[in-house]
Order: sequence, then C-alpha cells, then structure tokens
Amino acid sequence: MADEKKVLTTERGEFRFLTLGREEVIKGKPTGKQGGGIIFKGDALEKMKQEVEEFISDTFPAKKAAGVNRPFKTDKEGNVFLPAKAFVRTKEGAAINIPVADKHGDLIKGTLPQIGNGSIGRFRVMLRPSEFGGKDYINV
Repeated sequence: MADEKKVLTTERGEFRFLTLGREEVIKGKPTGKQGGGIIFKGDALEKMKQEVEEFISDTFPAKKAAGVNRPFKTDKEGNVFLPAKAFVRTKEGAAINIPVADKHGDLIKGTLPQIGNGSIGRFRVMLRPSEFGGKDYINV
C-alpha cells in the first residue's frame, strides 16, 4: 500500500486560503507548509470524486475500501473542497518552491502574483494512502 501513489491535475475549481510562495501561519504560528483548498461544484465535483474512488478501489481491498476516509471536506456554507498542503523545506533544510503556472501552462518565475480567494484554477496533487490510529486515509 505504501508504494501506491497517483499524481493528477484537478478539475477547475475556486481557490480558497492559498499560501503559495509563502509559509502558512495559523494563529500566529508558522506551520512549515504551503497550500490551500479548491472548491468543486457540479460535474467537476463528480469527476474528482470518481478519480478518488478509482484510486481507492485500485489501492485497497474491497472490504477495506468502504471505510477509507476520503480527502474532501465540507465548509459551513456546504461547499465541498479539497485541501492540499506541501512542506516548505526538505528534511535537510533546503527551501522547496512549489511551481505555479499561468493559464497557458507557462511557469511563473520570480515573485508570484497575489492569487486571491475566488480565483479559478487547478491544482496538481498526489493522492497517497496512509494509516493512522488504525484508520485508513487518502492524503493529498
């Protein structure tokens, strides 16, 4: 199970709480991560759920698959979103820069533009199985 991973590009969605290019700070404390969430609606949500379900059925035995925690979350307004995080430093302490591309697929070099809540875009994420406290999860 630990070797199973799947890299995918999400459907278009609405960004929320992005911290790309800078370290995320929660309640005044740095988390050591960058990331954000992406809200999916309609067909985009169904396609993303299907991708995750296919990954789960390919990774876990049928009996275990039903109990696996999915990576999607729901906010207070009922929006379904996919949270994604990445570390800002390697174990050796070297900085990690998450590449950001424009709508044409060209990498943005230098200082990143401010990407605010409500911007439309895609994430490229890695789905990977994990286990904690006797429960199976799909991490993004």
